[in-house]
Amino acid sequence: MDLIHILLADDHPAFMAGVQAEIEKEADMVIVGRAHTGSEALRLVRELAPDILLLDMELPDLSGVEVAQRLKASRSPVLVLPLSGFSDPEYVTGVLEHGAAGYMTKDESISDIVHAVRKVARGGVHISARVAFNIVNERQRRVRAEARAERTMMELRSLGVTPTLLEVLQLIAQGLNNKQIGEQLTRSEHTVRNHVDKLRDLLGVQWRPELVAWVWRQGIMEIDVAEYAAYLSIRTGEG
Repeated sequence: MDLIHILLADDHPAFMAGVQAEIEKEADMVIVGRAHTGSEALRLVRELAPDILLLDMELPDLSGVEVAQRLKASRSPVLVLPLSGFSDPEYVTGVLEHGAAGYMTKDESISDIVHAVRKVARGGVHISARVAFNIVNERQRRVRAEARAERTMMELRSLGVTPTLLEVLQLIAQGLNNKQIGEQLTRSEHTVRNHVDKLRDLLGVQWRPELVAWVWRQGIMEIDVAEYAAYLSIRTGEG
């Protein structure tokens, strides 16, 4: 049986001791060293050549991300399995992109950590169930947001709202008056007034508060003006 050589890097002694005690019960695993800082972890990886680095992402001197980046840059063969208090999808995917072989949160059981170590050592990638759930939820949220943005831009286009008018509309919804909008867009107050009148005609509303209500109800503030301009350019080209 090939032993899995593991280096622990964590600045919480009690947590590290608990992990080590559980791992030492496993016949196919051995702890080769313990590091309390990021720089110490890098040094011990070079000296001990472990198979797995169980890496706390909040070390005192170097963050876990920095450690993973440096190991990746040096082409170290060690497999990094992060342990973190964070489960934010953006943070997790960023860590994976920096070369980690998986991701776990510290609130998981030590037996789960042991299982993850074995899985990573065999060439797999281990993402904890909680983190995977958050990533899927975030992806679904983005898909819904993108679909809503697409529908909103289609509606703006069908109404004849130009990127310039969209910009004015969003500033109206932020509570700016015509003079303030003109100053922000380097347009005359008269020009802005014409834009506002045009928006009233296109949207079929009479009062300024109605414009504001329509903007927030339709999710217009979520639309990036530059993206909308590109969307119109693509649709025009298709025509």
